[in-house]
Formats: sequence, C-alpha cells, structure tokens
Amino acid sequence: MRIAAPVLGAIAGAFGSVAIDQIPEGATFWDVAVNPGLWLCIVGALLVSVAFEPWSGQRRARERAAHEVEKPAEGAGSGPGTDQQTGPATSRGPAAENPVSPSPPPSGDRERLTLLEVFGLAVGGVIGSGWLLAAPQVQQDLGRYALPGWLVGGALMAVVAVVMVEFGLASRRTGGLLFHPQDAFGPLVVVVLAGALWISYAVNPAAQAAAAVRSTATWLPDAGLTSGQNALTQGGGLLAVVVMAAIVASNLLPRKALLRSSVAIMGTKVVVLVMVVVLLWLALGDGRTSSASEGTPSNLMGGLLASGIIYAYIGFQAPLDVTDEVRRGGMGVRARVRWAVYGTVAGSYVLYSLLQHVHDAHDAQGTVEPGRSTGTPYAVLADHATIGDLSLAWLAPAVHLVGVLAPIGSGIVFTYALAREVFALSGERYAPSALQARWASRLPGRTEDTFWLILVVNFVLGLVLLATVAGDWRLLTALNTTPILVVYAVFCVVYVVRAPELPPSVWRNVLSVAAVLGFVGIAFVVAESEWAHVWRGMAVVGGGTVVLLVLPWLAALGVRGFGWFDAKDRMVHFRSRRGRLDDALPPFLALVGYLMALTALCAVRAADVCRYQPGWTCDHPVPLSPGMETLLRLATAGVALVAFGLLVVLGRRHLASQAGPSQPTDGLSQPASRS
Repeated sequence: MRIAAPVLGAIAGAFGSVAIDQIPEGATFWDVAVNPGLWLCIVGALLVSVAFEPWSGQRRARERAAHEVEKPAEGAGSGPGTDQQTGPATSRGPAAENPVSPSPPPSGDRERLTLLEVFGLAVGGVIGSGWLLAAPQVQQDLGRYALPGWLVGGALMAVVAVVMVEFGLASRRTGGLLFHPQDAFGPLVVVVLAGALWISYAVNPAAQAAAAVRSTATWLPDAGLTSGQNALTQGGGLLAVVVMAAIVASNLLPRKALLRSSVAIMGTKVVVLVMVVVLLWLALGDGRTSSASEGTPSNLMGGLLASGIIYAYIGFQAPLDVTDEVRRGGMGVRARVRWAVYGTVAGSYVLYSLLQHVHDAHDAQGTVEPGRSTGTPYAVLADHATIGDLSLAWLAPAVHLVGVLAPIGSGIVFTYALAREVFALSGERYAPSALQARWASRLPGRTEDTFWLILVVNFVLGLVLLATVAGDWRLLTALNTTPILVVYAVFCVVYVVRAPELPPSVWRNVLSVAAVLGFVGIAFVVAESEWAHVWRGMAVVGGGTVVLLVLPWLAALGVRGFGWFDAKDRMVHFRSRRGRLDDALPPFLALVGYLMALTALCAVRAADVCRYQPGWTCDHPVPLSPGMETLLRLATAGVALVAFGLLVVLGRRHLASQAGPSQPTDGLSQPASRS
C-alpha cells in the first residue's frame, strides 16, 4: 500500500490536471467546484502524502531509544519560556507570574518533526507566490540586472539565515525569534518585534490567497484583477477570503496530517517547477536570452523589496520558530534544521534564477503576452512554447494547479508558525493569557493543541489587512516583507551582543562579521525601496507596537472595556527607577530612532526622485544625481553602523545589569528579565 498509494496519487493528479484544463474560460465557481478533475487532484495529493509515513519499525525503535537517552531530567521545563539546553529561560519574569502553564512540545520523539517535515516547513514557507508573480515585476524593475538581483537577494538572505540558525541552535527555544531579543534588550524591544512579526505572519496568508485567486483567473475571469490595477475584483476578493479561511482552517487538522500535507504540497510544487525550468529551457532553442529592458545598477538594492525578490526568499525561518518540536534522535535537531534552512535558501536561489532566466529569454522572443496581469506567466509560456514539433500546452494545467497550491502551502506554514509564536507570547504575557488557556487552544475531544482562538484572531487580522489594500498583492507583500526585515536585522544585533558567551572560535568571528553585513544590507534594502512600500511597512510596525503597549496599559488602569487584554503593562519601563532610566528603555529608543531614520532616508530619496501630485502619486520620476546618490548611500551606511554599535553596547549593558555580580552569563545562560 505504501508503494501503490503515491503511484496512484500521481496518476490521479495527472488525470485531474488534464480534466481541469478542459474547463471553459467563462466557467463559474460552481463549475470548477463540481469538476471531477479538481477532486482527482485533491485525492491524488492525499494519496501521495502516504509515501511520507515512516518506513521502518526498526528505525522507530532506534529513535525511541535515542529519545530515552536524551530525555531531560524530571521537572525540566519545555514550554515557550524554557531553553532545551540550559533550563529555564528566566529566573523570574512574565512567564513565572502567569498562572496559565504553556503547553509542552510533543513528548515522544516519534511525534516530533522529521527531516522531511522540517524541509516541508522551510520549503513550504519560501516557495509560495513569489515565483508565481515576481518574475515580470523583477524584469520591469531591474531589466538586465534581474539575475544579479536574485543573487544579491539570495546572498543577503543566506547571511541572515546563517546567523539566525547558528545562534538559534546554540540556545534552542520555542519562540526564539522573539525571546532571544528579550534576553539581550529587555521586553520593550520585544514589543516592537512582536508587533512586526505578528502582522508580517498574519498578512502572509492574505497575500498568498490573493496570489492563488489571481491564478484562477483562467477559469474564473470574474475573480481576476480590476482593469488596469492590481486590486482584486469584488468576486476575486470574496474568493480570496474563502481561500484564506481554508488556509487558517487547515491548521485545525491533526498536527501530523497537516505536516504530511505540507510535505506533499512541497514535493508537488518542486517537481512541477523543475519540469517548467527544464522544458522551457529546451524550448528556447537558439533564441535570444537577454531582456529588452536595460535597467540600471543604481536601483538594484531598492528593487529587491519592490519587485518581490526579498518576499520570495522569506519563510526559511519557519523551522526556527519550532525548534523545540524537531526530533532529537538520529542525526539530531541541529543537523535537521541546518539541512532544511541552508538547503532551502540555496535551492530557492537556483530555482528562482532559472525561472527568471527562462521568463526573460522567452520574453525576448516575444512568447510572453504583453500586458497580461493575471495568472502566472509560466502557464502562458507553456501554452505557446514548443520543443521541435512538440507543444508544451499540456504543461499549462499543472502550472495553473501549482499556481494555486504553492501559495496555499506557504500560507499554511506561516499560519502554523504564527500560532505557536502567539501562544509563546501569551505565555510570556505579551498577549492576553486567554490565547493560551486550555479551553482556547484545544478542541473538545482532541489531545493536542489546535490554537483555535489564536487562529481566529489571526484570520480577522489578515482579513482586515486584505480589505485595507483591496487584495493588491504588491502592497500585501510590502506589509509582509518590511516588518520581517526588521526582525531579521535585530536578530543580527542579538548575535553580536551575545557572541562573547559562545565558545571562542574563528567561526564565531566570521558570524559576527556576517551579522554586521546582514544588518547593513537590510538597511540599504529598506532605505532604497519604493516609498509607498516602506511607509506602509513601517506604519504597521509602529501600529503593532502601539497596540501592544497601549492596550495592556489601559487594562492596568482599569479602563472599562479593556480588561480582557491582560498582558503585562510595559509602560512601567518608561519611568525612571531610583533616579535612573530603566535598562529596557535605551535599546527600545535606539531601535525606534533607527527605524525612523531609515524611513526618513527613504522619504528623502523619494522626494528627490519624484514630484508628488495630490494623492501622493509620482509623476515622471527622474534618476538621482550621482552626488545625491553617493550622499544618501553614505548616510545609510553611517546610520546603520552607528545604530548597530549603539544597540550592541546597550544590549551588553542590559545583559550585565540583569545578570548581576554573582550570576555569570557564559554558555548562553538566560538572565533574569525584569518585567
């Protein structure tokens, strides 16, 4: 059965793709829903997932034995506020005052994430809608510098990934993307990052749903884009809400079923994309391989965010959100996470570069339909491309199908990771304690957490963001990308702050340099991006920060109607203690000031390039003068380096004040956090 199931699933998926291709262009949503091809594809995907069951009983026995050897001592914590190697994350802090105990990770090693499932999270998070829609925009923004753009963006994400992975594995904690900064800077910086991460992850399912709907425009023309705009039609917006609801609801499935489905989706989209690259490459023949658009190197860094390159790469950090759930036996946690993250970043760079190359080369041959704004251009290429006398039109249905599955799979991964991050935030009292209460995290009759209330909250937040930008995919990607870049940048600083606690080595010094380069690189990406994207991204970071600061404060003051938001009141850190500033306040002010400076640099660049009309529309943008370009870049580098050094100094000062004279900080021990 284990061999026959995936074979039958692949056959069913192939026949389903052919049947879907027969749907007429003007078909209604009901016509698609009752089409047998759609259900053949769904059944095929479920059958393929059977292939990822463990194959050997002996292997299971070995993993159980290894887990028994590595099982922590009785009484050791394992919730969101606990380090797997060094014990409690804080000797006293918000988690200690919270009467609700966080749910522990899976107790048996068999229930933890396998290497393939960790790959499913990393690859599933990265290969979503970026490959689907970014190529035409990258070509338009960067021209002949499109491939260097993917290289620079991939290199920046690789640098950030190495820093985050190596430090995250040195001190494994569920919710580590937020609680490592808590150790280094205190709770106020975490409030900024929590707002950024929460909104960034919540908007991702909305962006993926909008992309999936755009891919259905071939079958459902009424669900496409409004004429001449990037916004969805009314029918498309309603369908996007349905898709987003399905993404969120899928996380109510049993955990193992959800993870295996993610692996099945991952395998399907990787196989189809490799086929697309190979076949479209062969279809090029001896034609031209360069784009007609020239482009300039001066807009390279700014184009990384605006064109969707950075958006296409983010998501590799999903395994770092759940390191506490990865299997310990066999090759161990570290090897599984490293293979998944590094393999995903490297593989996605190769795949995206090849996809961009075949797109631009076919565009130079006139294969891409000019002005086409819906669906994926690779399906259009497949419809028109030939290898000799063999038409590739048969490939288009599979591309359309993956154009729907890939965004949905990525949205599922981000929803999965966000539910666990918010659960950890609730346990540390950055969010209301009700979000991690047993009644709100476990459905009746279920023995594992489903985080249903958190999923509802995240769905509503994503729905608001989707409606705010009318389903505009580019604006949704900006709301997703800019906040997560803020999180990445702060994590680079955290590594250098705590590097002295790691064992001395050349590798530690190399990673410290990489952290500085990653921080400065992110600064250039933000400062040189389109103003319309940056101000929106920074606005949601600021809005999330204000909400997480003000609502608990109002609840603490006893203001009627706000008692439900019983998170810890962080406003107390703004008051002096015994004649001196609170240790958590200077890093917070330094970070906020740095983000405001980056936003101001972007505004200056935009004002020098454009003459803004009513409604902040840009009329006839002009290139920056060489002198102004040099001045702004020097200012960006200077601001980034000064901010990095200041944050490192303030972070180490905070660590020293929290540890005290009798508490060493070597070995990544977790200092007490005053809250």
